Amino acid sequence: MAFLRNPAVNWINLHSGIHALASGMGGAFVLVYLLRAGVSVPATLCAMALICTTRFAIRPLVVRASRLGLKPLVIGGTLLAALQYPLLAEVHGVEPALLAFCLVSGLGETLYWTSYHAYFALLGDAEHRGHQLGASVALSALIGIVAPLIGAWALLGLGPRSTFAAAGLVQALAALPLVATPSVRVPRTAPGR
Repeated sequence: MAFLRNPAVNWINLHSGIHALASGMGGAFVLVYLLRAGVSVPATLCAMALICTTRFAIRPLVVRASRLGLKPLVIGGTLLAALQYPLLAEVHGVEPALLAFCLVSGLGETLYWTSYHAYFALLGDAEHRGHQLGASVALSALIGIVAPLIGAWALLGLGPRSTFAAAGLVQALAALPLVATPSVRVPRTAPGR
């Protein structure tokens, strides 16, 4: 279990587990919620396309921003992604709230995932990379089984505002373990060049 000796990766894996809880509680129900909120099937698909387009358009900016350091970008992406859930609860058809949800979701998820993968790679140990990544994926998979059940129960019992607010809060709390991780700057040039 030498791969568990890297405290930074252990903190990131804890963060990943909390992130998976939020994603399973709220993110698993985005399409269904949009349809039930009066967004037509074509408009729902267009909303997903807008999210993907936003991700594609801003990814180069995130890569440039990574020069400032990855830890702030991962934390910022985590917090921005948390905002998408309360915004989702306010969508009631094709309206400005849907546009806000799509843009915040695209921006937050791109900022988060682009910087998260680079951060994990830089903090991980090359000789234990597979084990460290496996631990993260296993934790997220286990949580991914339970989280949608929690989200479904909450949607039925508490309603969308409370459920998506809780998912947003859990997502925001996922930033806390990252406070214990070191700051890492992306090198300006690739090693060996």
